[in-house]
Amino acid sequence: MSRRECFTYFIQGITGGPIKIGKAVSPYERLALFQTGSPVELEIVGLLHGDYEREWHADYKWARLHGEWFINMPDLVEDINTHAIGGCAVAEDLNHLVMAHCASVESLREYMFIPREDIPQAYWDRRELLYKGIDPDAVMSN
Repeated sequence: MSRRECFTYFIQGITGGPIKIGKAVSPYERLALFQTGSPVELEIVGLLHGDYEREWHADYKWARLHGEWFINMPDLVEDINTHAIGGCAVAEDLNHLVMAHCASVESLREYMFIPREDIPQAYWDRRELLYKGIDPDAVMSN
């Protein structure tokens, strides 16, 4: 896996708490794996296109709890909000949603953040079905 073939993701419980910093080609599949073993609902709070996991781990080694989990510190949250794609991160088809805001994946570095209120209600409806384990394509086609 090359540096550009994956995403660096930031996962956190929807009520806050520690933040997991990791990398994956498909962050949504990774989220689903963590969700299965988590007692709280998780969400991706940020994504970076490319593998920057080591850099983030090194920058925040002082806030490491265990493994890839870090204390929810204001500095870390501010960096995620500044450098990562927000809100849209859990979209099943990231490229489709991001392209509505950016000309290309390369332009993400300039845009960096899509406010949650700019995300269509259909996205949130689809996300709700996914969290309930319901196939949204089957429901929405009826």
